[in-house]
Amino acid sequence: MNRIANPLTLAAPVLILTLGCYPNPNDLRTGSNSAAGGQGGLSGTGGVAAGAGGKTGGSGGVAPGTGGATGGAAAGAGGAKPGTGGTTPGTGGTPLGQGGAQAGHGGTPVATGGYAGAGTALTPNADGWVARANNAFGIQGAWYAFSDAYLLGEPAGGDCVNKGQHTLEQCSMVSAPPLGGPFRPNSVGKMCTSGTVARVLLHPVTGDEDYDNMWGASIGFDFNGTGNASPPFKYPYDAPAHGVRGIAFDIEWLVKPITGLRVVFGIQAPDGSDTSIYEYWGADPTYPVSPVVAGTNKVYWTDVASPMGDAFDPTKLGAVFFAVPTTTVSSAGYSYCISNLRVLTGTSATDM
Repeated sequence: MNRIANPLTLAAPVLILTLGCYPNPNDLRTGSNSAAGGQGGLSGTGGVAAGAGGKTGGSGGVAPGTGGATGGAAAGAGGAKPGTGGTTPGTGGTPLGQGGAQAGHGGTPVATGGYAGAGTALTPNADGWVARANNAFGIQGAWYAFSDAYLLGEPAGGDCVNKGQHTLEQCSMVSAPPLGGPFRPNSVGKMCTSGTVARVLLHPVTGDEDYDNMWGASIGFDFNGTGNASPPFKYPYDAPAHGVRGIAFDIEWLVKPITGLRVVFGIQAPDGSDTSIYEYWGADPTYPVSPVVAGTNKVYWTDVASPMGDAFDPTKLGAVFFAVPTTTVSSAGYSYCISNLRVLTGTSATDM
């Protein structure tokens, strides 16, 4: 297994240099505000006793448009069909039938509340840090970006240049987020990245296709980060012990890479050191990319393995990486945003 360029992670309030390993994607051998929970109003359908209408149902009552002479015994939303009764539709009842006190759109406020109805969101703060105190699953860590060209955020310090002996221009480059600083979410809470992954070249010494040192670019998130400015930077996270059976996330493609994407999970040693064991969603002996689709994706631990068929051990979870791999065919531009990262605690039938 090859080792990654050590990714740079800044988590408020201190600078966190996250040392890690990253696989050759083609050679894998071995916000929170969860209390808000996004429930959306008292009933989510309008009013304390919404939908009753006037005494005459959808006609709007004696004085059409006001929901009955006094709004009806159970003042509602303008008759049997809310918002259509009377001359002035939708005025019947004291609450106007707009989804209860919080409008039925995911808690207060919409932009920062928990993932709709779940309370399982891992919402980063303004510096891309998820605090343990802000979720019920003991998860804490930072978001960060890295590529085969960088070591601790410094160009020309990574595997591609130092081990592969390639020029910086031949390596994979991250355009956003800026390396050497925090990976901040955008104004609507999305973690967005862009760049170009290299075309794999022959190693100048071995003559082999240099996947080991030209492995691509990625963004990642740690599950049990320490917040330290020196090692250890993270410890293993026991997902089953916390009732976590997988993760879900939304992805928006701005420029979909022709090489696809792998959702990779790293194993962490008990002492916080790296083990160089990486497995990914959808792996099999043909080394496909992960079956990522635009919109919502759900990954259960049973869907994660090594290409050699080894089972994934979620009791030693270190991080998740959203990795753009490389090929020998051409370089590839990419631009995408990850949002609504959350844990899955049930089954595909119950985690809606």
